[in-house]
Formats: sequence, C-alpha cells, structure tokens
Amino acid sequence: MIQPELFRKIAYGSMILGFSLHSYGIILRMIIMSRPPISTIYETVIFVGFVIVLFSIVIEFLRKDGTWYTHRFNIGLSWRINWFQFLVN
Repeated sequence: MIQPELFRKIAYGSMILGFSLHSYGIILRMIIMSRPPISTIYETVIFVGFVIVLFSIVIEFLRKDGTWYTHRFNIGLSWRINWFQFLVN
C-alpha cells in the first residue's frame, strides 16, 4: 500500500536536511569572506535558493498539504534554468 503521509514526512525531512546543509554552507561562506553572500551573481543565486526553500518550509509547516513541494520544485527549476541561460549568453 502507498502511504502518502509517510512519503510526505520523508520529503519534509529531506527538505529540512538539505536546508540545514545549505545554511551551514552559507554561514561558512559568510565567515570566510567576512561579508553577506550577495555580492556576486553566484552568491545571489545561492542566497535566493536559500530563501525559496526557507519560504517553502514555513508554508508547508503551516498548511501541511504537500502542494508546496511541487511549487518549490517548479520555482527552483525555473530559477536554475534562467540562471544558466544568463551564464551562457
């Protein structure tokens, strides 16, 4: 039997784990560079991804319906595609 609640908890836990690792990386970068991570395009893209995931975690915690997993994926994918198009041109 498929248990959607179990998959939802696994997905939410994975999102929290990824967010924690992302946070750790941003904090280390801030310590190493001694400035906030928004000075270059690379840092801005990483920081915007961080904010999108943070927003998704908060919304998913409040709503608990699982729709934000799909929205977050679509937002993140479109952000990455646009960023790569910018780098190519």
